[in-house]
Amino acid sequence: MKKINKFSYEIIIAIIGVLVIIGTVIILNLERIHLMAKGYSFSEQDIILKLEDEEVERFLESDKVVDIASWIKPLMIIIIWNMKFIVDIRKIYQQKKW
Repeated sequence: MKKINKFSYEIIIAIIGVLVIIGTVIILNLERIHLMAKGYSFSEQDIILKLEDEEVERFLESDKVVDIASWIKPLMIIIIWNMKFIVDIRKIYQQKKW
């Protein structure tokens, strides 16, 4: 009889341990789960979660999914323009040898 009770206590302790681990993982990833429920992909979630807390809250409170991919094209245009500007300045500097 004692062996059966001891065995059942071990199972109960193991189940409680697993539930605690699962609960901890869910609590630590609650913002990611909310973003996933709103329809953001994993890569978009990474981008959003790297922002400051107030900006993350804005995404969590909004009803519609913001298309982050649409941000990339204007940013790339600005980056390329800046790179061209730097290259032009270097060429002028090398020609005049200031």
